[in-house]
Amino acid sequence: MEHSLLYNQRHSLSHVLAQAVLRSVDPLAKLGIGPAIDTGFYYDFIFSQGVEFKEENLKELNKMMIKIIKENQPFTRVEFDYDQAKEIITMLGEEFKIDLIDGFKADGETVFSYYINTIPVAAKEKLLKDDKPAYIAKYEKITAYLAANPKFAPAVVDRFVTFIDMCE
Repeated sequence: MEHSLLYNQRHSLSHVLAQAVLRSVDPLAKLGIGPAIDTGFYYDFIFSQGVEFKEENLKELNKMMIKIIKENQPFTRVEFDYDQAKEIITMLGEEFKIDLIDGFKADGETVFSYYINTIPVAAKEKLLKDDKPAYIAKYEKITAYLAANPKFAPAVVDRFVTFIDMCE
């Protein structure tokens, strides 16, 4: 699929879907990949033990996706070296992503592209009031990590990171 406006929208929606799952269903879900495809988009998840996703959850998930879209979160591209990428992935608890970057590194990749979504810090309490506490705690660590690094701090000045994922 060529990188058209439709492709970019579908790719962005896969990120919105993943964020919605983390915010409303399972903040500890393991993320696989979430590409745009010719007929839409998808994201692979492995839910935490005890979390059962059923068809009834789709309505709630759709509502959360609409809420996220209405938050008008920017997609900001950042690049990490291997060590930074591995540190972010470890903070997120995403062992599948470690396998991915290890494979990319073995193929000679040295820079790893990520997209982050953010909301204004001033709106954090209001926008995330119904979200899972474990989700908020995870992304507080990610926000602090990025803010502490002069290379990434401009992307999160007065912003709270709501999602981050490796992208092509």
